[in-house]
Amino acid sequence: IGAVYYLFISVDPAHVEAINALDQNNLRMVLEAGAVEDDNGNLNDWTDGPVTIYQDWRVTIDGQFEPDEWTDFTLDDAGDSEWTADNEIEALHVTWDQVNLYVGIEGIVHGNSWLLYLDIDPGSANGATDLTAIDAWERGASFTAPGFAADWQLGSYQHQSIHDGQTFWRILSPTTTDNATGNVEMAFDPDHLNGLDGGTEVAIPWSTLYGMGDNEVPVGAQISLVASICWDPEPDGELGGDSAPSNLAAALPVIDNVWTLTVDEDGDGAPDPLDPNAAPDTPAAGLALHPPYPNPFNPSVTLAFDVPTGSDQPVTLAVFDARGRRVAVLVDGALAPGSHAVTWRGRDERGRTVAAGTYFCRLEHAGRASTRSLTLVK
Repeated sequence: IGAVYYLFISVDPAHVEAINALDQNNLRMVLEAGAVEDDNGNLNDWTDGPVTIYQDWRVTIDGQFEPDEWTDFTLDDAGDSEWTADNEIEALHVTWDQVNLYVGIEGIVHGNSWLLYLDIDPGSANGATDLTAIDAWERGASFTAPGFAADWQLGSYQHQSIHDGQTFWRILSPTTTDNATGNVEMAFDPDHLNGLDGGTEVAIPWSTLYGMGDNEVPVGAQISLVASICWDPEPDGELGGDSAPSNLAAALPVIDNVWTLTVDEDGDGAPDPLDPNAAPDTPAAGLALHPPYPNPFNPSVTLAFDVPTGSDQPVTLAVFDARGRRVAVLVDGALAPGSHAVTWRGRDERGRTVAAGTYFCRLEHAGRASTRSLTLVK
């Protein structure tokens, strides 16, 4: 009772033109009872209902990640949850058009939640770095990533029965927020019908983010973002288990690593155009840094990774210590697409043997990054 169901229908260009010619304020769908069946086998019992025409989104906002949907920017984070395989962020996805910024959190959580934090002007004095007393979605978050201060947050309850839902908030101060859920379009997969190919998809108007118009952003605009799963309920729940991008050294709920993208690289005050017909620029696996082997290790560890097709940008694979200081650069330059592996023998850039402890290897390519932890034992 009170549930809302969505039926997404794809139509060809001729029918789009015909629909656009109709009165958009008085559209209705008429069905025979039992004509539509959902994924759980439930048949429709309604026969007449209103129709809402959504704008032409760059991706379909339905909480399901299709292989050919998110073709622009992907940050792989698969297989590194400290909790269970049922609590995992597989990837973050970003794309945009003239009207919206689109963000996707691909993955799954059971009886928990995840949060997305956005900084729309990294390096500025705006935003908050300590959300341990925020009045919406307080999960103990604080940020030590250089230049990052959260301006917006999205929280999503997953598979918690009547509590399932998601909301989007503007962060006004370290303790106060303004509910902006009505300004965005978003969908998710709380019942995990799509497994690890499900998650949260959101379309956020540029006008909401920056208070300007469609196709307007500050000159040189950048966006920084990070997502983390968390356990519930309030007030005891906090970030933990998995974040994307993965932390370099800090332990959740502290976040010390974020993903930054330049939206207006040409400096014209508008989101850079992205090819709407572009094929995916990565194979199915995308950029991937596989679990190190062996781990813990002594005296050496193998780091296997995949380089996607579609870009001639260099690949960097580096090792950092627990304080975020670079220890060694293992790869720095162009590599052929496909699978690669290198061995780190526990030595720094000067060839000196490093001390036992926790280290982090970070793979970067074409604005994407993936991080894994390493443990050297002696």
